[in-house]
Amino acid sequence: MKIKKWVYSNEDRQWSEGKPETGAGRQAFVRPNGQRHQKMNGFGGCFNEQGYGALDCLEQAEQEKLLEELFAPGENGCNLTLCRMPIGANDYSFDWYSLNETPGDYEMKHFSLERDRKALIPYIRRAQAYQPGLKLFASPWSPPVWMKNPPVYNWGKLIKTEENLGAYALYFRRFIEEYEKENIHIDQVHVQ
Repeated sequence: MKIKKWVYSNEDRQWSEGKPETGAGRQAFVRPNGQRHQKMNGFGGCFNEQGYGALDCLEQAEQEKLLEELFAPGENGCNLTLCRMPIGANDYSFDWYSLNETPGDYEMKHFSLERDRKALIPYIRRAQAYQPGLKLFASPWSPPVWMKNPPVYNWGKLIKTEENLGAYALYFRRFIEEYEKENIHIDQVHVQ
């Protein structure tokens, strides 16, 4: 990645061009109106099947160059450190799916990451090669459709029975546990 221009401000200089001075006790941070607010935990993007499909269209060397430009720290990369991922399908999946398509499986015996092993898991692993400390937060676009009325992915509502709510909680837990087995740590889950 080529950086065209840095613009920075500090106590001594405002809106200055050039690389900001850090080190020796100095940190780069943003202070709107001179006040310090919360610390930024990172910047990132989203992992999804169509993104991996687009990456896969490139030659291998171009794929690696792009992954380095996105995730590598330092001069060569954007240093993306905080990324979102779907739990089941999202609007950038190849088609709609959940991680448990078995109606009435309240114990999540048929929960499976098999679909994610085709695109999401390899995509995340390749990013982790450049950014080992990558943090992930995950959110579903839909619960499994057998828990919804009407039973469709992109519309409808969760049927809030005790069985469904317990199974949906277990669905999230299994997601975290199964990704951990893949050596991919999920830092946060955002229930949609």
